[in-house]
Amino acid sequence: MKLKLLRYKYGLFALLVVWMTTCGSSDEDPDDPNENPTEEDGVKYVKLENQDFETEINFADGSGVWKRVNFSNANDVQVEWSKTGGYENSGCIKITALPANGKVGVGVSQKITNLKPNTLYRFTAKVKISDVADGRGANLFTSSTGQIWNSSEFQLGTNLTWKSIFIDFISEKDGTAELICGLGFRYGGTSSGGMATGVVWYDEVRLIEVQEELLVITGEYVDMILMPKTAAPYDPDKLKNWVAHLDEVYQSYETLIGDRPYGGAKIRVLSTYGIESGYWALAGNPILWNANYVNSTLQEISTYDNWVFGIMHEMGHVFNTGNFEGKYQGAWNWNDEMFANFRMYYALTQHEDSYVYINSKLYKSAEISAMYEDVYKTTLQIGLKNSGDGLMFVLIRLSEQLGWEAYRKAFQDMYKNSPVNFSSNWLKFRYLLDTLQKYTVLDVYSLIPESELETIRQSLD
Repeated sequence: MKLKLLRYKYGLFALLVVWMTTCGSSDEDPDDPNENPTEEDGVKYVKLENQDFETEINFADGSGVWKRVNFSNANDVQVEWSKTGGYENSGCIKITALPANGKVGVGVSQKITNLKPNTLYRFTAKVKISDVADGRGANLFTSSTGQIWNSSEFQLGTNLTWKSIFIDFISEKDGTAELICGLGFRYGGTSSGGMATGVVWYDEVRLIEVQEELLVITGEYVDMILMPKTAAPYDPDKLKNWVAHLDEVYQSYETLIGDRPYGGAKIRVLSTYGIESGYWALAGNPILWNANYVNSTLQEISTYDNWVFGIMHEMGHVFNTGNFEGKYQGAWNWNDEMFANFRMYYALTQHEDSYVYINSKLYKSAEISAMYEDVYKTTLQIGLKNSGDGLMFVLIRLSEQLGWEAYRKAFQDMYKNSPVNFSSNWLKFRYLLDTLQKYTVLDVYSLIPESELETIRQSLD
């Protein structure tokens, strides 16, 4: 694992940790954008045009660098520039969406070029809100293609005191980014629904190339990016060892699938407050890790050498067919929540020293199959429908009977050669069994009792 060992001071304790650069001796909270350090503090600002909204903006003709962007139900939303009313009564942007007109997704954006490709940046702005309700409220986000759900912490309710918010993101591989100050969000697929109503003002937009603001542990295939105050205190050696384990998991996934997602780009794991509270993490690149769960998980790593189910699960999603730049066909995949876990199970079986701590139990390597077997025994084994964990145990049982080589060949075959359409999930399951049959001398169907096969059919149809 490639490591960069640099110094970091935080509060009353000092740690040797993996940093992107050497941190100074400032007592500022590196997670708090209100500190807004100057160039002399070693912050690398990227200059944005009209970043303080001092120059008039005509959103109707779209002539300036800041553009109105409409995502959902935007017809009755008012987006305006004001010469006064901003931070210290300067210029600002105001977005108004009345509840009577329904929830919206609207923002103002500026497209940036000439950034460093695939590089970590922090986008900050000052914000105040009035009667903001629903969805993701007022928030900063980007038009990232690698991670579509990333956002700043959601601003809801009324707060007429200017507050600084931020989003950490990774620039596109062509060195571009689109920065968006929004009300609501660009998509509605998360549990909150994304869209919002109310009034929000924005001012003092800044873009920073991240140096000291985040704790970065660099692996060969996986980088861990954490906010220092959510990570501390922790054992730096155990944290580095964990990232090395995630590198091993990545290599196992590659062996199973036969390729690397995102064109071989590193997988980043980024802690954030900008996802709904019900999500532990969200797949993509970067994988978004809910900052509320970081500290307790790091304690489990220190205590149990936990390889962390949740991160390995999201990495499993990353190896789904859709993340290979259109190279593969994924119509056969009827449940990637299950298959993400199955990829993880494969990786654990390849490393006898692997541990997973989940549901107050510690499992070593393949022992985690017991968790799925418990579900199987209370569902499919007694004729009750199950298309998730119980069915996964059937696939685990087949791996013990057929061996992993059959699965490796089958997955690589299906990724490349799957039909485009299936009329049912049952036929997708049959396609998996038929593909496994190509790579074994055993009769695959005979390994599943007929009554159990019928229950699986009923579960999937």
